[in-house]
Amino acid sequence: SRDKARKMKAWKKMEKVFETQEEMTGYITGKVKGGLSCEIGVTAFLPGSQIDTRPVRDISHLIDVPQKFKILKMDLKRNNIVVSRRAVLEEMHKEVREERFLQLKLNDVVKGKIKAITDYGAFVELEAGVEGLVHVSEMSWTKKNVHPGKIVSTSQEVEVTVLEIDTEKRRVSLGLKQTTGNPWENFAASNPVGTKLEGEIKNITEFVRSRYDS
Repeated sequence: SRDKARKMKAWKKMEKVFETQEEMTGYITGKVKGGLSCEIGVTAFLPGSQIDTRPVRDISHLIDVPQKFKILKMDLKRNNIVVSRRAVLEEMHKEVREERFLQLKLNDVVKGKIKAITDYGAFVELEAGVEGLVHVSEMSWTKKNVHPGKIVSTSQEVEVTVLEIDTEKRRVSLGLKQTTGNPWENFAASNPVGTKLEGEIKNITEFVRSRYDS
């Protein structure tokens, strides 16, 4: 029949798109069990896990709006095509991350958010999903031998300085303390040798004998 011939032609087109992993434009038409129904020239199934990179509760803004999809699976016997919108978004985000990574320069001061804290430092998510590490030694001028969790907290927004960029491994080393003045340098600048100061003894300990000792 004419209708069958039209469907076979559309299916052949989908097979070519699937082989080349091209993106294609279609429409989400409504909810079905386990996901959404799509129209891409033929009816296709969009699993709930493939709608977005994050869970989506309200899909009203996606209905009947042109969307980009990639075909994940095809089964002619069952007349079944499974597509993904998430794969398209992840590819797009990857390109944006790569572009942003290449824009980073040494000593740049950038904003980010603490994503994870470990014993050796904290991971910071910068713009466009680029992630970098602030080593514990680069977190504070004065707080030494302190767990990073006592200096920063998860989801905290921070300003950091780009200390090192490894283009091959796609790694970025960041510094938190560099965004504030070095207190030792500031003290030395405002208190030259010979300045008399008042202070409070906080601790007494044994040190190696210095050249000033008699």
